[in-house]
Amino acid sequence: VELYWEGKTLEEISEIRTLKTDTILTHLGKRYVSHKDVNLDAHISPDDLKEIEPLYKSYQQENALKPIFEHFNGKYSYGKLRLAMYIIEATTTE
Repeated sequence: VELYWEGKTLEEISEIRTLKTDTILTHLGKRYVSHKDVNLDAHISPDDLKEIEPLYKSYQQENALKPIFEHFNGKYSYGKLRLAMYIIEATTTE
């Protein structure tokens, strides 16, 4: 998260930390849930969230992203779906 706050891009952080960008998105999403001090707007649009949210809520009990990933035919990476999941969960528990 510190590298992100320093203004590094996901790709730069990925290279520095030797992690996939999806993993970095997951870390940022977890930080968002716990502290709400990370701006995620650049990584997922409100329209994407609106599209993902109803389907996520229908699979929420199963805690499964694969059916959502398959529904969108790979339009959203697993990292982006996890990020959406964290945002949706954080905003519904406020």
